[in-house]
Amino acid sequence: MANIYTKLPPAHNHDQVYAKIGEGGVTDHGLLTGLEDNDHPQYLLTTGKAVDSDKLDNIDSTGFVQTSGNQTVAGIKTFSSIPVLPSTDPTNANQAVRKGYADATYVPLSYNDGWIPVSDTWTYVSATSFKITGKDVRYRFPEGTKIKLVQSGATKYFYVIATAYTSGNTIITITGGSDYSLANATISGQAYSYAAAPQNFPKRFAYTPIVTYVGGTTDPTSITTNFYFAINGSLVSVTGTGQLTRGSGDRTYTAFTLPFIFGGSTGSFSCQYADTVKRVYCIGDKTKVTTYHTAMISDGYYWLYFAGLLT
Repeated sequence: MANIYTKLPPAHNHDQVYAKIGEGGVTDHGLLTGLEDNDHPQYLLTTGKAVDSDKLDNIDSTGFVQTSGNQTVAGIKTFSSIPVLPSTDPTNANQAVRKGYADATYVPLSYNDGWIPVSDTWTYVSATSFKITGKDVRYRFPEGTKIKLVQSGATKYFYVIATAYTSGNTIITITGGSDYSLANATISGQAYSYAAAPQNFPKRFAYTPIVTYVGGTTDPTSITTNFYFAINGSLVSVTGTGQLTRGSGDRTYTAFTLPFIFGGSTGSFSCQYADTVKRVYCIGDKTKVTTYHTAMISDGYYWLYFAGLLT
């Protein structure tokens, strides 16, 4: 068979090259030169970045999420694996998973303690409220949402009991009972949770009810109050116990305020005065539990339980 030669296109800025078909042609590309000016689209540079060197699929490298280093992520990004986050602190993390809404919350994957950190600035309004300026994020804080934040180095916990959107700001009303209150100071480490028991969240909060009397003419000498409340979803549970020192008291109605004003149903009540009255029952509204009883007859112990629903 006669030798057949084929003409190859110019390569590497050299003269025309002929290769004999059937005798291998060029087999060693280890000495290729002249690639620095990136005029060989069949090759990709291994270092640096040339105009076309990252566009095999017509997408620049800016269209991908990095696995290290700092990067501003905007718009929609698609990637086949989630990069490892360099930090568990949402304020320092370089990478994060963007949730599907416009004012994206960044949720580091390492947060498996039940808390969702946020980058929004929370600003003090009162001892029981803070605001998020310039946006409406009421949907993020339904009543009963758990809150965690840090002020002056101390971690504080609260329940959300109301939200409002006023003059372009979201106002979040919270309660920490008598255990926690918001200070007029910088808020950091802010996070929220819908979990039943996020890490370190208190099982219950203490509060001191206001006690009032009706009926008869004379208050008892003293009454102690050990009251607590907890919120699980929309259910609010309140327990109260204490000691009554009657003295010459003859009141027939004793009312105890609830930890906050309810917007929803007040639910059910149960109470008992041991050795202090002959008969007792409870009623309530959205602000207090009132015990109706016969005239006080002696010192003794009392308890009550309240269950209600948030709006």
